[in-house]
Amino acid sequence: MRIRSKKGFFFTMVAIALSMVLILSFRVYDVQERNQKDEVVTARILALNHLVKDVKEDVRKGLYITSKRALLGIQEYVAEEGAFLPNATASFREGLLNGTIQGIETNLTVNATFPDWMAKIQEQAAKADVDLNITILSISLQHAGPWDANVTAVMDINVTDRKGTASWQQEQEVSALVSIIDLEDPLYVVKTGGKITNIIRHTNYTPFVQGSDVTNLLLHTNDSLYIASNYSPSYVMRLEGNLSASPDGIESLVNVVKLQINNVQTYDRSVADAVYFGTETTTNYRINNTPSWFKLDESRLDLYGVAGLTT
Repeated sequence: MRIRSKKGFFFTMVAIALSMVLILSFRVYDVQERNQKDEVVTARILALNHLVKDVKEDVRKGLYITSKRALLGIQEYVAEEGAFLPNATASFREGLLNGTIQGIETNLTVNATFPDWMAKIQEQAAKADVDLNITILSISLQHAGPWDANVTAVMDINVTDRKGTASWQQEQEVSALVSIIDLEDPLYVVKTGGKITNIIRHTNYTPFVQGSDVTNLLLHTNDSLYIASNYSPSYVMRLEGNLSASPDGIESLVNVVKLQINNVQTYDRSVADAVYFGTETTTNYRINNTPSWFKLDESRLDLYGVAGLTT
């Protein structure tokens, strides 16, 4: 009886030991499985975070490219219609979002809008099993100094992993700085009936006057190059035909000879473009050593360094 009892006890202990091994094995397997799942989830979240960063950068890049095209589309519209815009910001927004200016398609904006760019980003996100929804809430256009336009888009961005791992949602403000250099000045296009265009380029002729030498001033005028001037309108204001002064203003000096050659009516006015093409009455002065048609209004004498050269 003792032998059987010992055998029974032995088998019981073996069974208990095997049970413990099995239990521990299942627990280890369960922990490993959970760790593997956690690693997968963590990797997916990191991938989603990386995608969100890429989306933000792609949106910013897209805003810059499509904003430049919208401005070029406006340039095309002004040249073809020979008219200023009633509201430059509204027309810019229309070109950026719809690909039209005043309801008219332009070559540079059709199928090249900001929403078109967003759709491409969404297609790329879908390939990574991610649903990307972008809602454009507002678009603004403002000057960031005389030579740049700042475009700001406020959007609601929603990113969701199709596997249900993670999601991200935020109202995001994205800005792009777009240079106006090398764009056409709408003032010349409209006021000369399309006979003359003038590209906005910053002058490299400085100082304008050295003693009584006005060579640089005449070279500057000959090419109708631009300077920053708070006596003149900004680029956006020029799109509307608004010739009021602006802290973001730019101006050129009109080459009257060029107008004459192209059969454009000329005037006995200050050659500062906003005055020459406008209706403002100013007190004008002849400048020594310059052609008879070269006159500047009193407010600009110091700006061009000719206060001591008037006649």
